[in-house]
Amino acid sequence: MPNTVSRDRAAAFYNALATRDPDRIAPFLDDDVDWLLVGPVELFAYCGQHVGKAAVLDVFHQIGQSEHAHGNVRDFLLVDDDCAAALTRLRNTEIRTGREINFRVAHFARFRNSKVIEYCGMPDSLGKIEQTLGHPLDMTMVPTL
Repeated sequence: MPNTVSRDRAAAFYNALATRDPDRIAPFLDDDVDWLLVGPVELFAYCGQHVGKAAVLDVFHQIGQSEHAHGNVRDFLLVDDDCAAALTRLRNTEIRTGREINFRVAHFARFRNSKVIEYCGMPDSLGKIEQTLGHPLDMTMVPTL
């Protein structure tokens, strides 16, 4: 039997992911999941590569200590064989400052036996950084390519 993921299963995973609740996310993760959240670890310690279910669930505990989720709109969901991709818009509050943070995330997941074995999340980290800091970054310091 080919290893495919149903659209319903992929949607359920992304719905659980939107909650950022480790207990809701856990049933979707393979024990050996390879998880990458792209972003500057200097500002967002939960970004980077995480291997294993426990490490990934710890990421969501860290996120919960720094951000509170208020909304999630999924603009697209594409499913093909064992892969699913989604584009979402998130609305969070940064707990430390109380600032509302709105940004997009592109999600890519690979499933095996209905569990996520690989994940890559790519947020609009520049927009998130500026909103978290409360001001635009000074791009005059960045050399022109």
